[in-house]
Amino acid sequence: MSQPLSEILTWDDEQWEVFVHDWLIVCKSDDYPWSERLGGAGDKGRDVVGYKSDPNVEGYSWDNYQCKLYKKSLGFSDVVVEFGKLIYFTLNGDYPIPQKYFFVAPYDLSTTFSNLLKNKNELKKAVLDSWDSAISKK
Repeated sequence: MSQPLSEILTWDDEQWEVFVHDWLIVCKSDDYPWSERLGGAGDKGRDVVGYKSDPNVEGYSWDNYQCKLYKKSLGFSDVVVEFGKLIYFTLNGDYPIPQKYFFVAPYDLSTTFSNLLKNKNELKKAVLDSWDSAISKK
């Protein structure tokens, strides 16, 4: 029998998103009466969504699960575009700001990125500093 992580690393991005969505349904259904897998082209930065309130009612409450199946720890440069999508699509009114935003990655986050997420001023600065080079062209 293979080790779970070894098995997961044979999957493609879609299988990883399906797994995360299935986990949400099985393990987090008390938190999320509704859930949805949106990953792929046109997902607007939302791979898997857990809705805390009816998504058909304006101002609904939700959490975002951004799925990244990389063979290394996730760093800021790996996801900087996702911050841009979140900013753009919430300001555009496509969806409300999520209550929580999770990165789901088999090798977790790099220490540097984890520390950045704990310092909102440094995170804002990193996103702004990256805007022209990494975000605005996407």
